[in-house]
Formats: sequence, structure tokens, C-alpha cells
Amino acid sequence: MLSILAVLYGGLLFCGLIALRGYRDARLLLVLWVSVPVLCTFGIAKSLDIFYDVRYVAMVLPAYLLLVGAGIVGFQSRAFQTILLCAVLAVHFLALRNYYSDPQYAREDARSAGRFLESAAGPKDAILVVGTLSSLPYYYKGSLPLVSFSNVGEGAQPLSERLWKFTADRDRIWLVQIRPWQMDRAGKVKAELDGTLALVQSQSFPGVEIYAYHNSK
Repeated sequence: MLSILAVLYGGLLFCGLIALRGYRDARLLLVLWVSVPVLCTFGIAKSLDIFYDVRYVAMVLPAYLLLVGAGIVGFQSRAFQTILLCAVLAVHFLALRNYYSDPQYAREDARSAGRFLESAAGPKDAILVVGTLSSLPYYYKGSLPLVSFSNVGEGAQPLSERLWKFTADRDRIWLVQIRPWQMDRAGKVKAELDGTLALVQSQSFPGVEIYAYHNSK
């Protein structure tokens, strides 16, 4: 599927550049508008070892759409233009359908996750969030603090030592993963907890995974 989309949109961008060959200034502006923010943001994300999200370069969307539109109207055949336009619209229709109807693509259900933690977590437990807190603090009304893993210990300390200090004197550790790839792409936090504590419960919501570990230390 990704290869088909790459051919479709990559081909339209290439055709758009060809269609604008008589408008050198406009083509140069659009190329710079698209390429500079993407390359700079990607380079900064890699150099700082932070997660690269496409929303960081949303400012290139107008130029991108202009190039795609130029690629469509660059063909002489009205029928072929219609086919290409319908193909683009179909892709976006399917994407929106998945977003609104398929839990795999839905936004994080922080409301349900917050309510679950309120009812399940005890006063001597701890809640560790790996990824982004998102809107979870807004929906969670429990007494336990929501602790982001980025605030657990010092970054230079070994992972096992950071987790050991956090789990000390706690009955259960609730690991909440919301977009964990933004903070722990390799899944090291969960792997460490799996190897040192006993997993006693798990719960899934759209975009949210919750694991409860019994602390036997």
C-alpha cells in the first residue's frame, strides 16, 4: 500500500515540477517551501535524538498541495485528470474513514484510560507514563501523580537503577504507554519491568496500553 501511495504522490510531485518548468521562480519557491522545513526539522530531530513527527512540518502543506495540483492539471486529458483527482480523494476518504471508525487509527482514548486508573490503582501504587501524557492528566482525577519517565531519575543513570528507585516501596507499578516511540522506541522500559517485576494485569484502549506489575522487592 505504501509503495502505491509513493508512486501516486511521488509521480504527481514530479509531474508538478515538470508542469511548472515555465514558471521558474514559482517552482523554486515551492521546492524550497517543501524541502527546507522538512530537511531542517528532520536534521534537528536526528541530531537531538528526539521523535520526528510529521505535524512539525505542517507549514509545507499548502506548497505540497499546489505541486500535487500542478501535477494533475499538467496532463492534457481531462479524463486522466479526473482519474488522478479521484485517486487522491479516494486515498483521503479511506484515511478519514480509518481515523473515525477503526480503533487502530483513532486518537488516544485518554478518557477511558484515566477512569480505569482511578478505579484500579491503589494508594500505595505508582503510575509511570512512557511516551506523551497527552490529555491523560485532564481526564485522570485520581490521587496518584502521573509520572513521566523523562522525570524519573537522571538520564545518565542506568535504566535499571532509575526504575529501581522509582519502584521502591510501591505495591504495584502501573505502566501507561501512550505513543511510547516518542520516548522509548526500543521498548526498554517495559522490557526491564517485565524482567524484574511480575505482570499481574493489562488493559488496552485505543492508543493506550496499561500494564500493572506487582512489586515483590
